[in-house]
Amino acid sequence: MNTSVANTYNRKKLNFTHGSGIYLFSDENKKYIDLAAGIAVNLLGHSNKKLINALHKQSKKLWHVSNLYKIEEQEQLAINISERRRRDLQLGPVPKLGSAVGTRSC
Repeated sequence: MNTSVANTYNRKKLNFTHGSGIYLFSDENKKYIDLAAGIAVNLLGHSNKKLINALHKQSKKLWHVSNLYKIEEQEQLAINISERRRRDLQLGPVPKLGSAVGTRSC
């Protein structure tokens, strides 16, 4: 295979042109189930409309900001995930920092 891409993997002579859900489609119009997505995990599927809409909306605000800075939406997402996980595990509410007996807030 003549390519300028680094020869990191033993690449197959299979060219995918698009995807939908769990499926990939080749330039020969053959349909494949994407079972190799583990290399670059894609559990949301290809051409996921909700993901596309969310990415489009976010692209009009910020695309990437270093974790060196405060990102309000990131903090809210972390809270939502933590609360949902605790609820799923039936652990009760997340304790407030410094609320335990014998602790002090900074």
